[in-house]
Amino acid sequence: MNARICVLLAISSLGIQAGAQEDSRKTDTFAPFRFLVGTWAGDQAGQPGEGTAERTYQFILNGRFLQERNTSTYLPQEKNKTGEVHHHMSMISYDTTRKLFVFRQFHTEGFVNTLDSNGGWST
Repeated sequence: MNARICVLLAISSLGIQAGAQEDSRKTDTFAPFRFLVGTWAGDQAGQPGEGTAERTYQFILNGRFLQERNTSTYLPQEKNKTGEVHHHMSMISYDTTRKLFVFRQFHTEGFVNTLDSNGGWST
């Protein structure tokens, strides 16, 4: 399962635990995401064809945000004659006012995806 899907599933499943987040926030707000920290690499397939991806997850700004950086490389192939390199960056934060996690994904093409742990999704 690719890392983006893991993040989306983790965030959407947290909406069910909204009451429990109060207690976990006192100990470790980001506990559900700590397994992502590090560098991940692997194969992927999608609209641009088959390629490879490398993602790095790290905590930034005094541990208040989990940042993800991604590079996906698609060599020239039948489905994508010129090939391409795609970059995006994501941030996971905890909104203390709304008491939920927010996932924002910024793409080099200029669009932003946003998902919160209540299942709200916008582009």
